[in-house]
Amino acid sequence: MQRSPLTPSGSAMYRHIMACLRVRRSAAVLPIAVTTVHVWFTSRRWCAGFPQGSEASAKLLELMDAFSEARELIEEAKESAGTVYAAEDMQEAKEQTEKTLALWRELQTH
Repeated sequence: MQRSPLTPSGSAMYRHIMACLRVRRSAAVLPIAVTTVHVWFTSRRWCAGFPQGSEASAKLLELMDAFSEARELIEEAKESAGTVYAAEDMQEAKEQTEKTLALWRELQTH
């Protein structure tokens, strides 16, 4: 049975994955099954543009606060359905959700 030249052998794939993840295998450790991880997500180049230190912490805290506020406003809007306050509560929930999404997009662009 002849293999396709484009199909790497199992050991070649293992070496490639291990090289990409920069993991050294000692003789005492048996090979383990590795799920495919795109190296781009773990590389320092990808993380280099993300704000570091207190700037990142502040932005993440702001996002988490905005998200929790949006969730609370959405719950309040659901509870006020059928009352005279429903339209106002829905508008507040919508505005907070848009603010939260804007913060999320801002974090993604860094």
